[in-house]
Amino acid sequence: MVITSSRQNKEELKSRRQRKVGMWTMKRLRIQFLGGFELYDHNDVPLRLPSRNGAALLAILAVGRTRMQGRAKLASLLWDSRDFEHARGSLRQTLFMLRRFLGREAMREQTDALRLDEAVVRTDLWDFLDLVAQGTPEALSGAVELFQGEFLDGHPTNRSNAFDEWLTNERQRLRDLALQTFCHSLDHAMRHGAHEDVRRTALRMLALDPAEETAHRALMQVHASEQRFSLALRQFDLCRRVLQSELNVEPDAQTRQLYADIMLSRSSRFPLALR
Repeated sequence: MVITSSRQNKEELKSRRQRKVGMWTMKRLRIQFLGGFELYDHNDVPLRLPSRNGAALLAILAVGRTRMQGRAKLASLLWDSRDFEHARGSLRQTLFMLRRFLGREAMREQTDALRLDEAVVRTDLWDFLDLVAQGTPEALSGAVELFQGEFLDGHPTNRSNAFDEWLTNERQRLRDLALQTFCHSLDHAMRHGAHEDVRRTALRMLALDPAEETAHRALMQVHASEQRFSLALRQFDLCRRVLQSELNVEPDAQTRQLYADIMLSRSSRFPLALR
């Protein structure tokens, strides 16, 4: 009887563990923050989160990643126009909604702090940062592909002054990191004569910053190296118009020199090598 009971207990414990593993696998989530907020289940089926504050809270937790975020800080960041007790109440309601919608296992919680669980949740933000940290040409190329736009793009503002300020700072930080990453990836593609990679990366850069001369020059060089001189000169004209419109400046000396080189190549009918 004792042996049978012991075996039953072991089997029950094993069954519970299997159910727990199955539950975690079923509830695995993927969150997209770059280019807008999207939420997907483990089968990549889109899910609609019923609260914008929920998306904002997930964004804060994603930026914190492995760091526990205090509830008081979260409440004051998202509901700074309310008194402390009402703000804490709004946070409790939002967390209740997220637990019910995502599953309790999506977050690790302590008495007065919480974070997302990386074993259950995956985000494009984390993937992007990990690829940038690796720094290899292949990783940087992957990071370029992942950065589809501004962090939490399209999220409504003026709901909380504190959150709006936080979001503006995070967008700028990630935008600067993305442009730096694009530059490194573009330089590698140029040195290896990878025309399509140059085109793809330069266009991504211009989508983030239309006045980025490095990207304009890269497209000018690709067109000229393919003897598509009209497109190269058209790109220079576009660069000049954008700089004049947004910054009230003319193209820099390097861009003007490239324009002169393209004109010379066109007259001699020889392609301009990437450099």
